[in-house]
Amino acid sequence: MALYHKDLGIPSHLVPQWGTLRLRPTKHCARACVTDRYGRIRLPKTLDTWDTLTCELIEVRTDDATGAIDRALYRIPYNVLYDLCLVVTADGAVITCWLNDMRDTHKTVKYGRYTNAPAMAA
Repeated sequence: MALYHKDLGIPSHLVPQWGTLRLRPTKHCARACVTDRYGRIRLPKTLDTWDTLTCELIEVRTDDATGAIDRALYRIPYNVLYDLCLVVTADGAVITCWLNDMRDTHKTVKYGRYTNAPAMAA
């Protein structure tokens, strides 16, 4: 698998063109919705991946065999305190989700784990 992060530049051909997805939580996601450290999560029914004002693409993972996008991580506003992070597939399956403090700027991201990381970040 190859993993790309927005801060390091996701190649344009790997930006998902999925439009509006009807979301379907997996069993793992359903558990995450009731065990999140910030409280119970109510998933939206849809995710508009083309709405770049409120739907931020954070990372993309591709399949090694095909090079196709396997899943993507999006961050969307949730309430006045938190954003909702969703790992989704092209057919709308939500692999997992979590709430993130909206003030969190991810200073602790480990860029070395990404395919598009500069050599010095590894």
